[in-house]
Amino acid sequence: MNIKRKMMKVGFLQFQPILKDVETNIDTISKLIEETKSFDLLVIPELANSGYVFVEKDELAKVSEEIPSGYFVEKLSELAKQKNGYIVCGVCEKSGSKYFNSSVLVGPEGFVAKYRKVHLFDREKLFFEPGDGPFKLYNIRGMNLGILVCWDWIFPEATRSLALQGMDVLAHSTNLVLSFCQTAMITRSIEN
Repeated sequence: MNIKRKMMKVGFLQFQPILKDVETNIDTISKLIEETKSFDLLVIPELANSGYVFVEKDELAKVSEEIPSGYFVEKLSELAKQKNGYIVCGVCEKSGSKYFNSSVLVGPEGFVAKYRKVHLFDREKLFFEPGDGPFKLYNIRGMNLGILVCWDWIFPEATRSLALQGMDVLAHSTNLVLSFCQTAMITRSIEN
């Protein structure tokens, strides 16, 4: 039997977002992306525009933005176009008077989609509204891409629903460093 496998060049951009400093964060991301040769998909951490661990809810107003029209998302879109690749990145989103811990998918064609974190962790519930789904796939370069944010992975139904739809790749922006994370990731992979 001859099986053709789909191939995708995937990268993970690791950096420590500076809390409440959108300009420095996008500058850091831009410099790191400029250093890459090429990619089909690049995954950047949760809340990469704003940093993580807020103290008061009013801090979000200064660092959040509307999606897709905000400064940070537009800059990410420009970077994706320049590199002819797709980027999944965590963004502090404002929608009306509500805030969401979201991820955006941008590509050579510009903004593609956003996903709002459904399962909020610990103190995030003081600042963000939970997303209302659905868990959805996006076709990029012949691959079915699912998106989750951080704590969403602890609930097997989230990953499973994407797998049942035919997911090939899971982009998972996170800022979580609990000791059992790596084990849980392996478990989700085996389950699906």
